[in-house]
Amino acid sequence: TIADNDITDHLLKEFRFNQENKREQASRTMVFLAEYAADPLLNLLKDSQHRSERARILQLISDIGPAALPALTQRIEEGKPWFFMRNLVLLFGKVGNESHLDIVKPFLSFDDYRVQREVLNCIYSIGGNQRESIFSAILSDAGDQLKADAVGMLGAMECRAAVPMMIQILETKTLMTSKARNELEEKICNALGNLMAQEAIPCLVGVSEPKKGVLSKRNYSEKVQLAAHRALEKIRAGKVKGR
Repeated sequence: TIADNDITDHLLKEFRFNQENKREQASRTMVFLAEYAADPLLNLLKDSQHRSERARILQLISDIGPAALPALTQRIEEGKPWFFMRNLVLLFGKVGNESHLDIVKPFLSFDDYRVQREVLNCIYSIGGNQRESIFSAILSDAGDQLKADAVGMLGAMECRAAVPMMIQILETKTLMTSKARNELEEKICNALGNLMAQEAIPCLVGVSEPKKGVLSKRNYSEKVQLAAHRALEKIRAGKVKGR
């Protein structure tokens, strides 16, 4: 109704500008209004030019919780601009659950890496038992930058099932090196060391000492070689301790 809209507009105005020094009260009232406040807050989030204001909006919608999900679902299906999509995905990671993975997964192929990265964060937060398979699939078909992020998350999850795929990536010959490729290889070495992956020792030897190993025709950056050396030390130390 018009009266309801007037109340919401007044709350939003106080939330934004704190003219009556009642921003906290306005925020609590909008949390109480739940789904009725979610849509106007998302309008504001999309149009806001101030980072601090966007941060307050994100926190407020997070406080509203699952009641905001219908509005989030409707907005994310509209698509673009990238910065709004990233914030919507972030909110799904805050208030969603495993049942919302099918909504956010398509954005792994969004045309902006910053959105793709936020989708990974979201999946890590709400993905439950599906996280491992999703991140492993990324190692097969995503770009190096996103693969590196997935490797870090698989390592944090202590996912030993991903070790063979990580080794395969390290051993794969590439025609050109890049910053993203070097970061991917470095993260793989770190993950293999943290996972105490003894089956990776031959590969890591080849990376850390390419002239001696089976990967002598590959060129690895100094940082990657150092990461491989450290991973070997960690794995061998763990083996001595009987881990």
